[in-house]
Amino acid sequence: MSDLEARAERKTVCNRDCPDVCSIVATVENGRVTRLRGDPDHPVTRGVESFACEDEAYAQMDLAAGVEVLARARARDDERGHPAVFVQEARFRGRTAYIALGHGASTFDHPAYRRLVSQAAGWCCRMSS
Repeated sequence: MSDLEARAERKTVCNRDCPDVCSIVATVENGRVTRLRGDPDHPVTRGVESFACEDEAYAQMDLAAGVEVLARARARDDERGHPAVFVQEARFRGRTAYIALGHGASTFDHPAYRRLVSQAAGWCCRMSS
């Protein structure tokens, strides 16, 4: 078996029993998942790398059915990730994007955050698909 056959990336969703569904890309090597990351192909998160910032992380959010979580945030003292970026597209009601970050100047100044906000606005206005 070649290295190419032994390694693959597969789109999947989080298996935790929570009300949201996170878009995840899993790297599988020799039959084992070796890396999980958010879906980089969604127009809201495309090209946005993981980044650290001083901000609030909301926990135990109840999300509506049909919400797609694109990214999670972890607080320093909590290993669990909490929904930080999510979207919903409802027939006849349009698109909604929510970014939980953005409570301070240090987050606003981060280039990755600015790109995320810009792309979310573009997606909501149907400037990207």
